[in-house]
Amino acid sequence: AKKMALALHALIEGRYPQDHLYLIGFSDYARRMQPEDLTAAGWERVYGTNMQHAFNLAGRLLADHPRASKQVIMVTDGEPTAHLEGDEVFFSWPPVPET
Repeated sequence: AKKMALALHALIEGRYPQDHLYLIGFSDYARRMQPEDLTAAGWERVYGTNMQHAFNLAGRLLADHPRASKQVIMVTDGEPTAHLEGDEVFFSWPPVPET
């Protein structure tokens, strides 16, 4: 996933510099990342794949560009096994509809 994200970033930056690309990393929580974050040594080892939080964060970032054509590409190695209930992460295996 890291290599794909870095390659996509290089493509967008080189061929489509007027476009915006946001990178979001997620495990138990989602967070916006910069390309240099992807080259860091490691990623935290946390249980859970919180796609709900990742999609919510993506929606907030894309809302800043109301006239733009918007697309979300998700790359994951896991099933949706976590979601937020308020500010707390709820884990469930097997996944439940909320995740």
